[in-house]
Amino acid sequence: HYATTLLHQKSFTPQEYQGSFSLSMRESTFEVFASKISKITTDLAPKAKLNIYSKQQLGFDALLSGKVNLILLPHDISQPPTDNKELVWQTILPDEMVCLMGAHHPLAQQELTVEGYLDYKHIGILDNELSQPYFEQNLVQCHQPREMAISVADFGAAAVLCHHTPFLFTSSKQWAEHAKQAQDLVSKPLPFDYGKVAYSLVWNKPNMNDQAIKWLCDLFLEA
Repeated sequence: HYATTLLHQKSFTPQEYQGSFSLSMRESTFEVFASKISKITTDLAPKAKLNIYSKQQLGFDALLSGKVNLILLPHDISQPPTDNKELVWQTILPDEMVCLMGAHHPLAQQELTVEGYLDYKHIGILDNELSQPYFEQNLVQCHQPREMAISVADFGAAAVLCHHTPFLFTSSKQWAEHAKQAQDLVSKPLPFDYGKVAYSLVWNKPNMNDQAIKWLCDLFLEA
């Protein structure tokens, strides 16, 4: 057993690897993991080529067909991610949800209540591959649905809108702490139950036979 382990380790040398890695994620997710991703190209596997695709461009189908090696995404742990049995989901970074608003927003200087949260219009994020998050379902059941003013492709655009409008943006706390667009916005904890959220790594089970992809996967699982 020891000999076979050694053999597997020998079969892939990151420093010498000249192939390519393909990852898919939202731009906002890239901001959260930028330092780790940068380290791959500058330090850990400097000869490898890294392709980062937009998750809207290449999603779960691309993962199944082998066009991308891994997907990184923020999601709601309480919702079943996808029915496909070949795809493995592993949480790599626990997260929280926060409500972002402009510094001059009427709610900025006070504690956020459910009433206050629902009094204002909201900015939504478009995603055609994930089902309705738990917090939306919970709001509808226990209070009332949010009034959506606008839906955008990603977190950055939503944060920019917060600077220019009285709209609220319900965001990933990890992203809000990393992103330049979220600087100077006021962040408040959500005043209701939103289940559990996290950033997860998703891969195609058969891909784990590929030493290079397995190495990349393990790297993110160490996060």
